[in-house]
Amino acid sequence: IYVTDYDTNTVVKLFPDGTMLTAFGGTGSGDGQINIPDSVALDADGNVYVSEFGNRRIQKFDPNGFFALKFTYTGEGAAAFKPTGIKVDSSGNIFVLDIGGRRFFKFDANGNFLQQLASPGMGDGQLDSPQSLDIDEHGNIYVTDNHIDSVQVFGPDGKFIYKFGGRGTGLGQFTFSEGIT
Repeated sequence: IYVTDYDTNTVVKLFPDGTMLTAFGGTGSGDGQINIPDSVALDADGNVYVSEFGNRRIQKFDPNGFFALKFTYTGEGAAAFKPTGIKVDSSGNIFVLDIGGRRFFKFDANGNFLQQLASPGMGDGQLDSPQSLDIDEHGNIYVTDNHIDSVQVFGPDGKFIYKFGGRGTGLGQFTFSEGIT
């Protein structure tokens, strides 16, 4: 089990019973240091990806917690890049939510930018405050947005398919939707 610790700027690795195995990171902006970690994801090889809100980047650590790679978004609107949710698909592609730019991106396993998915807004296929994402076995991407209070579903190609939810307290409705798995 991996947990990001916002206060200590670390990632803590635990056994399933909660016993701590190790921690890595630590406050800073250097390689392997972390500033305001948000989410963590694993790839098929056990590498750990951490989205850092404070340093506006993604870092990859090997399964033992040693720094391996860092990358960020450098395209249009890069100054707004504030990564939150992160997931790695079965092909090793890395999907990163950008709450600052109200969109999300696809990077390859080496951190190279591949595609922007979604744009800012409140309509279908648009994001206003993206919080979390998950990917199913077919490669469909599910994104929560706590201002739209819905889950939007995008295909493996990044195209909007449908959404569900909506503001409310009834069954299937959300108020401030956050995490998804």
